[in-house]
Amino acid sequence: MSITEICVLTGVILIIIDLFFSSDYPTHIAYILFTVGIVINLNFHILYLIIIGLLIWFGLIIFHFKIWAAFIQQINDKYIAPRHHLGGNHALIGAEASIKKVEGKLFVKINEELHNFENISSRTLEDGDTVQIINLNSNKLIIK
Repeated sequence: MSITEICVLTGVILIIIDLFFSSDYPTHIAYILFTVGIVINLNFHILYLIIIGLLIWFGLIIFHFKIWAAFIQQINDKYIAPRHHLGGNHALIGAEASIKKVEGKLFVKINEELHNFENISSRTLEDGDTVQIINLNSNKLIIK
């Protein structure tokens, strides 16, 4: 077996391990191994190899955080460790709430608690209006 094959196969094994342990460390090590496996076969000066390797690695990191992490989370949530209970603000998605004005500032009032919100509809909100929570953005509830 060549060093390239060893790097690629070890990376694949680490990604399979990541499916079951839901930790980013094995996948990031796999990305480094994939990068080494690719760069080791190129016939350039060492500085060019370092630059190419960094570009490949950064590309894999971007892929990881944009696509792969969400895919792994869906696999884990659906098949490996399904979530049956959502807590915190995630449990509020889909609920109806009312608008409450406190000291001139509008909040969403749900379960006797006040929350910050973002309004994605074009309507102007007033105290007492009923809204629906459709999503969550950081600490703000998205309403319509």
